[in-house]
Amino acid sequence: MKEKDVCLRWFHYAQEDAKAAQEELEERASEGWELEELGLFFARFRRAAAPRRCWVEPVRWNSIRRKEEERRADFMQLCGEAGWELLEEAGGLWYFRAAGERVPAPIQTDGGLEWESVWKKALWERGFNLLYLALFWGAYFLVNFVWKGFHPWEMLLSRSAMMLMGIWCLWVLMGVLRGGHVLRYRRQCRRAAEAGGPFPVPSRRRARLRGCWGVVQALLLALLLLTALLGAGEETRSGELGGLMRYETGSGFVRHTEYRRFGEEDWLYLDDYDCRYAWLAEAICADLVTDEADESKLDLHFHAPVTPQSADLGFDAAWRYDAGGRAGLIFRSGRRVVRAEAAGADFTDENVLAQLREAFALEGA
Repeated sequence: MKEKDVCLRWFHYAQEDAKAAQEELEERASEGWELEELGLFFARFRRAAAPRRCWVEPVRWNSIRRKEEERRADFMQLCGEAGWELLEEAGGLWYFRAAGERVPAPIQTDGGLEWESVWKKALWERGFNLLYLALFWGAYFLVNFVWKGFHPWEMLLSRSAMMLMGIWCLWVLMGVLRGGHVLRYRRQCRRAAEAGGPFPVPSRRRARLRGCWGVVQALLLALLLLTALLGAGEETRSGELGGLMRYETGSGFVRHTEYRRFGEEDWLYLDDYDCRYAWLAEAICADLVTDEADESKLDLHFHAPVTPQSADLGFDAAWRYDAGGRAGLIFRSGRRVVRAEAAGADFTDENVLAQLREAFALEGA
């Protein structure tokens, strides 16, 4: 069988895994393969009797400032004079290859100098940027979530919200873990330089997984956008009957149904939370009572803040309030929570309470 002269290999390394990339290139060269071209995620090797040596370095001086450009140009000139040509720049790494038939010495031969001039700053910036992005967006989301008065259980009202939260948490976790890994590897390199030993070489399998981070990140962002677009219409409008509008959302934790009717004499505003767990029903009920007295929630209940009063109406827990000629009632019965607000209603009337129990299939106490 004729031996192949060209082969494609998965080859995509992150900046912190330059030593793993260097090790693989040397291994390929020992097997008679020379690096010919680097693609987005693959490298093309060709069979050669005497493969030209390659060297991998972290990218430096990539700013648009003139001083940075001059230092970069000087470094490239020195590498050219030493017999190295820049083959490709990918993933924050420079890939050099021996020019012509020359056999140049390694670009870096002194571990201490390599640490001070290359890895010390490169790994710090890499780890800091990864952690900063993850922690910044994590903190930004949490601060806005709390600042705008959202409740944690609101993320459980729809499947899309839960998926968005899950994707966001996964993205933040991956950023924190990867940033922590880079800083830990930096510490190992520093100790190796201080001891005068060789730099540690990352596991090739793990390095390849980290090299897939760009793909995973793109997929997560695409999934995030797709979930947001599909979830925009997740709230189901179940129809309109006599001016009464009904909307419904749900997840595996709770099903939320809203009833709305806007009118001077027959105003109706009702929320029904059918929870799977009792602890969730208790949390929702407590927050609904608190929200009525919160001035920042005026856009929710369309009236001035009021303080609901506890009432014994035959439910597990109940609170009543009056606001602007409208009567309000919040109650919890088992794993069911209902908030009702209506014009001209009397929520102390046994007939009205019986109608509520019948409507929501509740048992009286």
